[in-house]
Amino acid sequence: MPKLFVIRHAQVCIVPSLPSHQWELSEEGAISARKIALQTDWEDASIIYHSPERKAMQTAAAIGIEKTLVLREEEDLRELEMNSGFLKKEDFQSKVGEYLMGKGDHDFEEYWSAQERIVNCVKNLVDRHKGSSLAIVSHGRILTAFYSFLLRRRLGVQEWQSIKMPDISVIDLETWMVIDGFLKE
Repeated sequence: MPKLFVIRHAQVCIVPSLPSHQWELSEEGAISARKIALQTDWEDASIIYHSPERKAMQTAAAIGIEKTLVLREEEDLRELEMNSGFLKKEDFQSKVGEYLMGKGDHDFEEYWSAQERIVNCVKNLVDRHKGSSLAIVSHGRILTAFYSFLLRRRLGVQEWQSIKMPDISVIDLETWMVIDGFLKE
């Protein structure tokens, strides 16, 4: 049974003066990513796609080294864009929560466009590897939009916050059901 391993990147070193796409994994994040690699049965997966953001690439590299997976960058796995600059944790969570619940906000990429981007990206990757398992490393907001599509309901702040850093979810590619990990129903 081919599977899709969906990974949210590991913990980062927050540098308020840098855009978040330039943040790198913390030491704790690198260790956590290796643990995810060792705690998961990767079966016949041989490739791991990652967002172009450093934290996703570094998470994929840590997993790839442990499991000898080929790494490939995929632009459309990037985070759901948010152009408000650095925010304190509480302000960030509140702003993202309101957005996920449907409140319009010009600081964000349009929700339905972002969802279409990630869904098409994942479907194309799966089609490219028909019958084989593969892995992706991406980000919390865009994965929330992707799982909203999979679960056929708009996920909100609680589901978004339930996806840890790092975290893994496994999807059966024959049924497109979440069979393990985060957002399994």
